[in-house]
Amino acid sequence: MDQRRRGFLRLLAAAPLALMGNSCRNGRAEVEAGETLGTATGGADAPGAACEVTGGDILGPFHIKNAPSRNVLADPLEPGKRLKIKGRVLDVDCKPLAGAMLDVWHADDRGEYGTDTTTYKLRGQMVTAADGSYELETILPGAYRLGSSFRPRHVHFIASQPGFVPLTTQLYFAGDPQLPPNDPCSDCASDDASLVIALTEDSGIMHGTFDIVLARARRRG
Repeated sequence: MDQRRRGFLRLLAAAPLALMGNSCRNGRAEVEAGETLGTATGGADAPGAACEVTGGDILGPFHIKNAPSRNVLADPLEPGKRLKIKGRVLDVDCKPLAGAMLDVWHADDRGEYGTDTTTYKLRGQMVTAADGSYELETILPGAYRLGSSFRPRHVHFIASQPGFVPLTTQLYFAGDPQLPPNDPCSDCASDDASLVIALTEDSGIMHGTFDIVLARARRRG
């Protein structure tokens, strides 16, 4: 087992609470009292619509701060199946959040994370448009070994907006054979169905939609 994988295991075993923080599964404790956390009803523009706060997941050991501003994460020559993810960032009333920041990163086709802060391989930050929308272009990340098994393919997200609880989570893909009960990461949230999206293929490119719902920060005083 290489040094990066051993480091990952040590982090998971020694400090799951530090990795999870306020924006993971226990992050809903920070939701403002009275917010709706039930299943989304109606469309985003429907009167009285309510959206469920997106579930959190662990940060993991491979996040690097200050990734460049870009929504095309993969170089044209980067090996792997091309992938496009689009969606919107919303509040619990299903209203779009313009200017929300998304920090996105993932492993390459071989399951390796880039660590070079010159290229920031497969890493980037983007801001949502006036309608809360975003779109990113990259490649489908590879699975990597953890212990005696493999983690499912996943993309890491940190979503933030002033006045809202920052969210750290991971996006998974339907049909992945390493989804629970086969995911060896017991502290990860790959069993959260809201974090698993279906992909469709068009002209050799995989497409998926992932909406993110943020909770309003607790008012102080």
